[in-house]
Amino acid sequence: MIKITSISDTHVVLSEEKRSYSVALELLNFSPRVGDIVEISYAEDGSIRRVTLKPNQEAPRQDFIADDKNRNLVFFLLLFFLGWIGSLIINYSSLKPNGWKSRTLAHFFFSLLTWGIYSIVVAILALNFDENKESNVGFFRE
Repeated sequence: MIKITSISDTHVVLSEEKRSYSVALELLNFSPRVGDIVEISYAEDGSIRRVTLKPNQEAPRQDFIADDKNRNLVFFLLLFFLGWIGSLIINYSSLKPNGWKSRTLAHFFFSLLTWGIYSIVVAILALNFDENKESNVGFFRE
């Protein structure tokens, strides 16, 4: 299995077990991404003629936010450092949990009334956010 391990302006580095190849971008018939699995076609003289992407063999991509712990950490960071603006970001991005909305107005007004204590408490409790719970502090069901 040959993978793309790095990309520069003019070359890509392909790695296979303990061997590495530096190949000019002109020899690729696709837009390279690090981790893509490729095939090498050789010319009769032994030089590399073309590099092609193996169909349906892209390296699996891991979404950082797909994991609940990481998503909760992102909730915490947004709510702790940005407060009600972080709440807006959560509501209008792919971070929004299914069936839940962040309480943006509550973040704004309660933070003013409690001198920011509400935002700190909600941010800390966002670390334990669970879509399956009956209620989550700082969020409401749609």
